[in-house]
Amino acid sequence: MKLRDWALVAGGAALATVAVVAVYEGKSRSAGAEPSTERGAAHAGLPVGNQREPGGIDRVEMPLAGPPSTAKPSAGPQEPTERRIASQLAIVNGKLEAVQLEKRKLEEQLRGMKEELAQGADSEAAARRDEFDLDREDWKKLAAEGRIKYRIPCIVPSELGYTTSPAQLDHMGLSPDDGKTLDEAHRRSNARIWATVRPWCLKAVKDASVVDRLGAMACIRVTEQDAVANDRMAVWDAHRQVAEVHAGLRPSPAAGQAPSPLFEVYLALTSEGQQFEAELAESFGPEEAKRLTQSLSCSASAR
Repeated sequence: MKLRDWALVAGGAALATVAVVAVYEGKSRSAGAEPSTERGAAHAGLPVGNQREPGGIDRVEMPLAGPPSTAKPSAGPQEPTERRIASQLAIVNGKLEAVQLEKRKLEEQLRGMKEELAQGADSEAAARRDEFDLDREDWKKLAAEGRIKYRIPCIVPSELGYTTSPAQLDHMGLSPDDGKTLDEAHRRSNARIWATVRPWCLKAVKDASVVDRLGAMACIRVTEQDAVANDRMAVWDAHRQVAEVHAGLRPSPAAGQAPSPLFEVYLALTSEGQQFEAELAESFGPEEAKRLTQSLSCSASAR
């Protein structure tokens, strides 16, 4: 084989893998592939057919059946799917726990703000509530302390009566006709108190002319003094019993069944404010009646 033939073989090996088949005396043996066709040889860019070498040896050059492998090199071992998912799940769970913790903090903050707002509203409502607008719980506390509270229109002699002045009407936002309605309710209130107090005062003083000159407020003091002369705890007991009635702890006695004169007098005094307001409500409505009762320019009260 000449030198140029060896160079040709070496160059072809660099470009593609070539199978060399040696044929002796016109007989060929394949080293791993069938002889190439003319089309295959032409496709590979090699000489077609046999070439005779000196010494009687035929040489045939054939390309492989396919192109060189184009497989990509391995990038190394891959992380198992279970481990990757577990790692991602741990990250998601961590974020979820952080969100839930923040949610709990915000919910606690919201509850605190609502409680603070409710307490503020209760305090504001308590501040607006009138001192003598008592409920059953208030009366229970007063009963435990042996006390009563009330506010009623001031008591004036019946022969004088009471008239609301124009300045007072203007301050209360009432017209002259409204003033007449208010004055008439005031007169009826005084009459109810006097109807309860006068009989007990007469029983203690035993002189009607003196009783009438004393009037309602003085007669209340006379009745108290007469009761304490016989029982030092009479006032305290009567306060407690009346407060228990308003608190719902004791039934209100039937007419003529009062436990003592003081009980009957105190029950009349502590009930009159509501009765006076109820009468005003018939003419002015409940809200306006409450406002007028709370803003009386002339009132008698006990704390």
